[in-house]
Amino acid sequence: DAAIWLVRNKVQQYKVPRSRLVKHAQIAQPPGRKTDPRGFPWESFVAQVYTNIAPGPPPPPQTAPPPADVLRTALIDAAYRRARHVYHPDWAMHQYAQQERLGPPILPMFGFRAEGREWAAEIYGVDAICSPVGGWDDIRRLSQLPDGDLKTTFRKEVYRALGATYRPDWAFHQYADRNPIGVPLTESFRVTLSTGDSYSAQIFSLDTLITPTGQWNVVFPLSQLLRATNLERRDAELRDALLKRQFQRIGREFRPDWAMHQAAINLGLGAPLSDQERIEMGEIDYVSQSFGADVLYSPVGDWGIVKRLSELR
Repeated sequence: DAAIWLVRNKVQQYKVPRSRLVKHAQIAQPPGRKTDPRGFPWESFVAQVYTNIAPGPPPPPQTAPPPADVLRTALIDAAYRRARHVYHPDWAMHQYAQQERLGPPILPMFGFRAEGREWAAEIYGVDAICSPVGGWDDIRRLSQLPDGDLKTTFRKEVYRALGATYRPDWAFHQYADRNPIGVPLTESFRVTLSTGDSYSAQIFSLDTLITPTGQWNVVFPLSQLLRATNLERRDAELRDALLKRQFQRIGREFRPDWAMHQAAINLGLGAPLSDQERIEMGEIDYVSQSFGADVLYSPVGDWGIVKRLSELR
């Protein structure tokens, strides 16, 4: 009864014709993504709303959005869904993340307190961002914050949310503060090679840091090994072990013969953030996967074709 009363008022206030009163499922993109309100007595509801109200003129025909726009929306929605989040194109933080190409989201929005006020934060593969609650157009990037309470607290909360602990005296974290390697995805761990050589490593979203055991001030990134040619056997084994560990983190096996995995390495997209997911689009379905810097996708069956979400923008 309350819904009927409210919608009747709005229909009359804005002169909404009956043909333009629609369900959530009818305006969601791509078509079929939403089913709500499921089980709702829709026809009788609409009939009661328009009792004694003129139906109004039919709406003008709608132009279908370009297929690339529909695909882009589906890929973005899927990336947020994989992060247990929901994409809101009208949210300032989500607009900022897309415009600044911050990569896929990693976690849902969370809150923290700093400088005597409440902040909302989101973590993406390239960087973490925050806004004061209520001041949504004031968006700050963690990597660009000046030293102070906000940066100290925000950085600590980002590490905590990702299951890591920030230690300002650790060489790994000092390196991460100085270089654009994203956010931590693991705590540090030990890697021992068949030669007996031992290393500590920590996976970040855009790169993985390595240090020989006992030489804590010697820090170098995995990308250095990935770019090198004619690696020594020891270095090649270390590279392969860390790539394997990156994919084990998401519960999957690294497949060097898979075009999507090859593309992620060749393009320097960082660590995988999710497993592959099928995106149903109708005539052509796709498989997409989130990496630190971007989302990759391939048409189902044409696995050699690998494209980036950022190319659709």
